[in-house]
Amino acid sequence: MNTNIYIIRHCEAEGQSSDSPLTEKGFIQANELSDLLSDRKVEISS
Repeated sequence: MNTNIYIIRHCEAEGQSSDSPLTEKGFIQANELSDLLSDRKVEISS
C-alpha cells in the first residue's frame, strides 16, 4: 500500500488570527485545493 502525505498550509487570510476570514485569493486557493483533493481518499491528522 502506497501512502501519500500532503502538507497543506492554510489559504491566504486577511489576518493572523485563527478566525480571520479568507481573502478573495484565499477563496480561490481553497477551491483549487478542494478540486485537487476531491478524488483522493484523505485522512486528516493533526
